Amino acid sequence: MKINGFIFILSLVTSMVFAGNLLDSKVLILTGNKTSNYMAEGIFSNGKGEIAKSELKAIRHAYTDEQGYERLVFDFSTEVLPQVYGNFSGKEKKIYLDLFNTTLNSKIDSFGNSKFVNELDLFPITSESLSLEITLKEQLSVDVFYLQNPARLVIDIR
Repeated sequence: MKINGFIFILSLVTSMVFAGNLLDSKVLILTGNKTSNYMAEGIFSNGKGEIAKSELKAIRHAYTDEQGYERLVFDFSTEVLPQVYGNFSGKEKKIYLDLFNTTLNSKIDSFGNSKFVNELDLFPITSESLSLEITLKEQLSVDVFYLQNPARLVIDIR
């Protein structure tokens, strides 16, 4: 059964890489402050990230007219952000996130109503990795960065 599951995940990842033409894409290395460089699509990562195990404690969001964007904040249990790998496809209206050495807090159950997010799905792949798929309501752009002490991944959507 483990081999079949591995083959399924490998084929899924391979098809996603080739379907999205991700092999030709540059990886944006995230910074620890807001850049206001909104992207219509692309791959992003924080590099190595924290080696210690982390827990995704909460997912918050807020929209204000003055700022013109909706902010998603992913709160972690560690002081430093765990390893993050993401892909934003503006055409598909999706944000894909992989969080390594990260577990999911069992109290996260509902995302609530959102201005730009249609759906947020959580996939605990293994006991040490967590994937998220965020479906947007329309074609938008994102600015992604992180904050530390405590660790937070921030995605601004407009």
